[in-house]
Amino acid sequence: MRIALIVALVVTVVSCERKKRHGIEYREISHEQSVADTTAAFAESVEEIEVEPEIDAFFKKLGRASRSDDEIDISDFISVDAMIETAEAANAFDGMSSTGKRSFITGFRKGISNLDDAFRQMAYDRHRIVRVEKPAENRRIVFIIQYDNDLNVSVKMRWWLVRTDRGWRAHDFEDLSVGLRTVGLIATMMKAGLGKNAEPWIADFIPAALSIRQIDMGNLESIAGMREPMQRLLEHELPTDIRRFASAMLASAHMAAQDFDKAEQELQAAEKGGYQSPMADYQLGHIMMNREEWRKALEAFERNIAIMGADSDILESVSDCHYQLGDMEAAREAALKGLDDNPRSVNCLACLLAASTPEQLAEPALAERFDASGDAAASYEVALDYLVSIEAMDKARALLAACRSELNDEKLIDYYEEALSGKSVE
Repeated sequence: MRIALIVALVVTVVSCERKKRHGIEYREISHEQSVADTTAAFAESVEEIEVEPEIDAFFKKLGRASRSDDEIDISDFISVDAMIETAEAANAFDGMSSTGKRSFITGFRKGISNLDDAFRQMAYDRHRIVRVEKPAENRRIVFIIQYDNDLNVSVKMRWWLVRTDRGWRAHDFEDLSVGLRTVGLIATMMKAGLGKNAEPWIADFIPAALSIRQIDMGNLESIAGMREPMQRLLEHELPTDIRRFASAMLASAHMAAQDFDKAEQELQAAEKGGYQSPMADYQLGHIMMNREEWRKALEAFERNIAIMGADSDILESVSDCHYQLGDMEAAREAALKGLDDNPRSVNCLACLLAASTPEQLAEPALAERFDASGDAAASYEVALDYLVSIEAMDKARALLAACRSELNDEKLIDYYEEALSGKSVE
């Protein structure tokens, strides 16, 4: 889940002349409608859609920039003018003096240039556009899956784009897993935090938001560090969308800390309180997997899939559950669907191998899956390590026999042969 960019925009506190207006309209979307839109885009969409090349190119460029070590020019992806216009359409500045509005806009323009870290935190390797809406000739609403192959996670987003003199630029976006929409969040914070009587939760929201910006998504200890700021935030009476977001983050932090009982308690409280996020069943499924309650995990995953659709991220877990239950056919089917969704999901590839017979590991179709992974040799190593870790030695031997030429490293081959009881694999 990547909401760092959203919260980073809220906590930026610099100016250029206003350009022509884009005619942006802001339509408030309820949580229920957002969930329905998500389901229509990801759970009900089965056909490939035709996407304007310029729109696809925008997201390809964003993905490359997020992975690059070079400085990111935020103006290549966000139109500050259009974002301010969107905030105006959302009545974010209602009740502010003209001086206060100018001060905020000036600070926002300066702060927007400091989002490099947030863009890198939402980094992705590839994307898939599943739905495009066209509210006006110069605007698009794009539903997209963003894949991080290193972390083997996918993020579902809704982006609002506007055509500017420099091409398509974003002016609003929403992390659909928690239903947190950028401009809506900005408006909520401005109305609650500006003026003489700022609401008390604002003081604890800023450190909570900053804690997310500093997370190392590959480090469980770093993720677990969100617990304290999120718990402080949840002590307040919060707007529903903020409470939903904080609850989901706290549950994730408890899971990272291996405190699965507290994570489940938080999910139960969210359901009882009416602020459950769409990702709650995804989280619950992984709690049940940790407890080795495989059928309950599958039930939770199916509920999540019914809303969010099935992608390589969740299908890896579904495959693992079926494997643990001894249903190899269902495990293979889930892994294959995951690879169809993201051919570079090495984790789904490993699940496929675990559920296959030694004879199936020698089939040409499997070699094609490794070729599609982007780095066949590295993927074979991951797969062999996984098979050894689950003590599927017969399958590991069969795979090693099939991939010796791909590994092309005698020391590595010797290592695996030793791990496989020292027996040479011909």
